[in-house]
Amino acid sequence: MFGAAIAVSNASRRSIIGPKVNVDFSESISLEVDALHREIRSHNTSTYLYCPLDQLPDCSMPVRMTRSSNGAEFTWEFPVLGKYQISGGRMKVFIEAGPSFRPAENREQTGATAGVGMELALRTMRLSPALRYSHWGYNGKYVGANRDQLQFVLGIDGPRSEETNSAFGHRIS
Repeated sequence: MFGAAIAVSNASRRSIIGPKVNVDFSESISLEVDALHREIRSHNTSTYLYCPLDQLPDCSMPVRMTRSSNGAEFTWEFPVLGKYQISGGRMKVFIEAGPSFRPAENREQTGATAGVGMELALRTMRLSPALRYSHWGYNGKYVGANRDQLQFVLGIDGPRSEETNSAFGHRIS
């Protein structure tokens, strides 16, 4: 008699941090590229049930052995999001969508991300809270990987000013 059960649970930290670049094409259309870094932790438990040789062939008292371990890896995610923003004074509502990428060392996945949020203009900064949903494609390499991800993100930018950084004639922040 022999059996095994393996369980993997997510023990990741909730925080994600990283820089973003925003290119404004017009007052309402822009492109945002993020480089998001996070630690992914997992808790792994393996339980084995086996029969000692001295109990064969009947095996009246199987022996259970359990092993637990924790794993950690770091991942980078690169969402490339087109944004449509509805102007409204100090508060602007936006929707965003586009592809997301995790490089080869971070599960080598591509996915699609969509979100909704608002930009709040304050004196010295702009806050952009948003709710994003990402669906990651299955590449066959990670059985049990979570393919659906819901995130609350908070972008923090300096204030918009007349002195802007630009590339190819478009404002960059």
